[in-house]
Amino acid sequence: MIMIICSILIAIRGLHDASADGKGPAAEHAEAEIDSDDDNVLEKEIISKKQINQRIMLFIGAVLLFAILMNYLNFLIVSFLFLLVSMILLSRQKMIVSLIVSVIFSVIFYYVFAHVFHIVFPS
Repeated sequence: MIMIICSILIAIRGLHDASADGKGPAAEHAEAEIDSDDDNVLEKEIISKKQINQRIMLFIGAVLLFAILMNYLNFLIVSFLFLLVSMILLSRQKMIVSLIVSVIFSVIFYYVFAHVFHIVFPS
């Protein structure tokens, strides 16, 4: 539930920031911004409000599916799939980076919760 609330708050903040730039709430797209000082490149994805809403709905669906599948599948598998889907929906990283990060963090989360906090997961 916290993740759902946070994603909605982030979307609202993004829409509010776009209207604070003088574009008004009816802006069709967010602008692309490139800052190339000292080889640092910052790009913002050009995305419409409809695409933002679609990504938020898909993310909320992924959170709900994660909660449901935790009862039926192994934690490592479900957390890996959730992280992968979340990274694809919410970031612009390449697929291979998303795969690597998802595997690493799933294993770390499992180790911390199972061996440090001694929480038993459904198998």
